[in-house]
Amino acid sequence: MKHVKEYKKICIVGLGIVTIFTIGSWETIPYSKRKHFVLIPPSKDTSFGNFISRTREEIFVLPQDHPDSVRVRSISNKILRALQSDLKIKEMTGLEYSSRNITSDVDEKEAAVPWWRRTKFSTRHLEGLDWEVVVVDRYLNNAYVLPGGKIVVYKYLLKSCKSDDQVAAVIDHEVGHVVARHYAERFTKSLWFAIGLMIIFSGGSGRSPPPHPLGTRKLAELVLNPCSRSNEKEADYIGLLLMASAGYDPREAPKVFEMLDPPDDSSKSKLKFIRDFFSELFSNLFQ
Repeated sequence: MKHVKEYKKICIVGLGIVTIFTIGSWETIPYSKRKHFVLIPPSKDTSFGNFISRTREEIFVLPQDHPDSVRVRSISNKILRALQSDLKIKEMTGLEYSSRNITSDVDEKEAAVPWWRRTKFSTRHLEGLDWEVVVVDRYLNNAYVLPGGKIVVYKYLLKSCKSDDQVAAVIDHEVGHVVARHYAERFTKSLWFAIGLMIIFSGGSGRSPPPHPLGTRKLAELVLNPCSRSNEKEADYIGLLLMASAGYDPREAPKVFEMLDPPDDSSKSKLKFIRDFFSELFSNLFQ
């Protein structure tokens, strides 16, 4: 009888793993070219972000005609145009942003590259994405992004930034998280961790598994907490490339991240990464 129960557990776990690999997909992240496995389909990004945004600080959002809102939307539009041009995205909406057609000469240049040298980036989640950026009237020196392209910038951050280049550094970093689908990646990793715990706690001792860690509260914390250091560095990398592509000065990025709240170890790691990036870039240019 004991062997039958163990066999059932193995079958259930095996079926679950097969299901995960069936609904999940391997994606190649634009710019960084890193591959990752995610479970959440791109079509769910927007609804996932809307669910989280209802719990946030919408009552503090500034009107669209407020000067700070107008300024942030203008900067964001330049960034989105650069993103669309870089990745040849056919359609994007939001932020008073009118999608433009990608000219055929880009396709001709791509066709000239041998097929074995081309990298197929995952951009389905960016096609038709309705971007939104809002300014929140609160005394915080930070910004964050939600799945589906909703970027939240705090008003005090705009006062701290001395130029549009510095504001662009923050927005580009947040756009980088959306481009790389970091929230979907973290959700997937957390689910793997939960499955591992269930396997460990359900075998041998006969105890029931612990409560599922992905309850509503934990899920919100998972999505809203800062991403892992590797994700942060990847968002930095994507953001720096987008800054240059949009016509902003990437050298302003370190100045911004020095003043962001909170000044923790992650911020120090971010600054070191950006400085190393520029050091390597300039050394390659002048070799």
